[in-house]
Amino acid sequence: MPAAAMDTPPGPPPPGPPITALFGILEIGMALGMFLSGMIVLQTTSETTGKTNPICDSWQVIVVLCVDLFHSAVFIKAVHTYTIDFFGDFDAAGTLIWSMKMTSMMLGINISVVQLFFCMRVYLITRSVLLAAVATVLALARFVIHIRQMVTVFSASSWVIVRTPTFKWEVTSLLVVGASSDVLVAVSICWALLRMRSGFTASDKLVDKLVAFTIGSGLLTSIVAVIEVVTYLAVDGFIFFLFFSLLGKIFSTSLLASLNERNHSRRQFVEARTFTRSAKSAEQQVSIEMVSQRLTQKHTTHSISVHDDLPISHYQ
Repeated sequence: MPAAAMDTPPGPPPPGPPITALFGILEIGMALGMFLSGMIVLQTTSETTGKTNPICDSWQVIVVLCVDLFHSAVFIKAVHTYTIDFFGDFDAAGTLIWSMKMTSMMLGINISVVQLFFCMRVYLITRSVLLAAVATVLALARFVIHIRQMVTVFSASSWVIVRTPTFKWEVTSLLVVGASSDVLVAVSICWALLRMRSGFTASDKLVDKLVAFTIGSGLLTSIVAVIEVVTYLAVDGFIFFLFFSLLGKIFSTSLLASLNERNHSRRQFVEARTFTRSAKSAEQQVSIEMVSQRLTQKHTTHSISVHDDLPISHYQ
């Protein structure tokens, strides 16, 4: 009997994708993440060099950069642990290590800082307390849900947690609240910008450019978040983790690109406003000259008519 038991083949593997499928996703995510981190460093340098910015913007840029660098460090540590330290040890590879948990926490901090910036921008551009308050409430709700998710992640010891009903509910809630917040911010800013159209080609082109940039940068984060959740719910694997590892860096890139675009657009707006004032002055000058010419012609015609009505004896 013992011999027969020893000859019994092992049972089938547990259901679901093998944990080794995660390794390739981690490496691809790290490669793309390093590319985005390079863009973040370049944008930070461009934003902080030779420019006078509000102190709150400068602190936000520094916080975003530090969070991104720490996120990159712990993500590299996680990739090294899973692919090198746990090589061949599938039981160890199935555990959820601390560095992977830290990447999730850094994502929440990063998104919260970026959304705080865009909530302030909604108020500064629209001057609407209601829109800014709604955007802030959605951002706070997203932060609270993310904290709840962090409690779930840090209390887990294996990757099995990502397929539990609790985790699925938290991911879906983050999608709904986060996408609603991003769309509200983009629509509010576009609405305020479109109201600034003055009818002059130079300023209207600048407004259209800002609207297109706002839509592109604001909706990009929503699209990536939607793809992450769709792949998480529809695909039985770890493909969703690729978008999860990039989402925070895309948020950082969106904020820094917005700050750099603001400085560039500010110079263009000054030029457009100067051109508009010059055009208005020239138009007013032309109008004055035309009115003056009409008055002169009218006065001359009236004088000729008066002289024609005089009797002939007057000229004799």
